[in-house]
Amino acid sequence: MDLHAPVQYVKGIGPQKAEALAKVGVRTAEDLLLHLPMRYEDRRSFARVADLRPGMRVSVSGEIAVAGLRRARRLTIYEVRLDDGSGRLKAVFFNQPYLKETLARGKRVVFFGLVEPDAMASRLLVMRSPQYEIVEGDEHGGIHTGRLVPVYEKLGTLTVKPLRRVLAHLAEQVPVGLADPCPRICASGSR
Repeated sequence: MDLHAPVQYVKGIGPQKAEALAKVGVRTAEDLLLHLPMRYEDRRSFARVADLRPGMRVSVSGEIAVAGLRRARRLTIYEVRLDDGSGRLKAVFFNQPYLKETLARGKRVVFFGLVEPDAMASRLLVMRSPQYEIVEGDEHGGIHTGRLVPVYEKLGTLTVKPLRRVLAHLAEQVPVGLADPCPRICASGSR
């Protein structure tokens, strides 16, 4: 990968996203690669549903045992129950009806989010709009889970999850032995 190539040639970008990225100063693959995260979240540890308590921010892995779409007032609510063998955790997604295809019954997934008490059922716990990743093969490794995960601000039209995916792929393309850009960046920033 030529780091000086226009950003539109980075996998997952294309001409329309490249135009939006140019408006925020990202014109080359290198510009995109040097877009640094705001913070990192430690998503290496997985908790069992039976061990969850309100207030925990955790990753949970399991199979979707129940899934359904319903309407409440002006909202479309997609609800699933994740079963990890030790118990079930409710996850609720608002105004995302397309998830019925992605997070269907029987799929193995990882959820990451804040555990809260469920207002509808006092003994149940819930994650509201957790980040998710479909599990294929290695259950504890992916772009969005099973590691220290970079958290980015929205960049142009790229939201956090697609941006993380694009940058992970781009980082794999970086040539071995590339000179460290930090001295150049640090020198230009200290003037």
